[in-house]
Amino acid sequence: MHSYLKTIGFRSYQNKRQIRQLLQLAMEKPDTMHLVQTDMDSTMAVLTREVAEGIGLALYGEMDENGQFQMEYYYPYMVGDEISSVSETVIQKQGSRDSFAGMYEDYRVGMTLIYFLTNVFQMKELFSRTGKEPKVLSTRLAGLASEGKIILPVRKSTMELKQAKVLSRRREKLIEEAKQGNEEALEDLTIEEMNTYAKVSRRLEKEDLYSIVDSFFIPNGVECDQYSVMGDIQGCETVKNKITGEELVRMSLLCNDISIQVLINREDLLGMPAPGFRFKGNIWLQGSAEFQVNS
Repeated sequence: MHSYLKTIGFRSYQNKRQIRQLLQLAMEKPDTMHLVQTDMDSTMAVLTREVAEGIGLALYGEMDENGQFQMEYYYPYMVGDEISSVSETVIQKQGSRDSFAGMYEDYRVGMTLIYFLTNVFQMKELFSRTGKEPKVLSTRLAGLASEGKIILPVRKSTMELKQAKVLSRRREKLIEEAKQGNEEALEDLTIEEMNTYAKVSRRLEKEDLYSIVDSFFIPNGVECDQYSVMGDIQGCETVKNKITGEELVRMSLLCNDISIQVLINREDLLGMPAPGFRFKGNIWLQGSAEFQVNS
């Protein structure tokens, strides 16, 4: 988690002493505190300290018998404000910690997307109140970027944009049918991949890679919720960390038809962001889920 503190504006907090001071500040003066009675002997607690609207530091732990907060782990976060997916989602626990990941099949990228769940307390609260596992209705994705750069857009005509959307929808349908066992769809996908590979190979002889590839969303590194992304900037704004004054850039991206908000420290961004340009970088994918308990 330390490496993403700079993303939310704590670049100068490098050693353990400085980080402890920051966490102590969040514990002493939290903006919100969520308590959930998980069983007879334990109460889950999530404290947040906001540094800008929808951006902050969350501390997860338990309240002991003396009413004192005992932290288990912390994480920087940003809350996305656009629905990115309404696909069926599975929530699973991560390792030994009481943290959770969301997983769903996204046919727009042709793979399973995995994100760090930032609103665990809502899921636990619903389960505590009803005794039933809540279902995910929708997910708002957000990404904390460790580094990134601004890239020029690919110029396309209106007709080319329409054709790209039609081909994208056709590919999504073929992937869905192939996963359900349709052999013809699988064959069509294989032929399509071979044709695409041949076209790209020919174009690479004379063109730059980023003039051929519009956007991408691919796993990066060994962590399951780390991705490399490139997408069109739909909107952007600069905000300041209320504690340190560092400038942060919040961008709304359209990446492989997926709406996602990305946050990056201005010092880690190469270039000037603006709608119409593209962003390329590495992100830690987070998600805020909307839950519902089936009656």
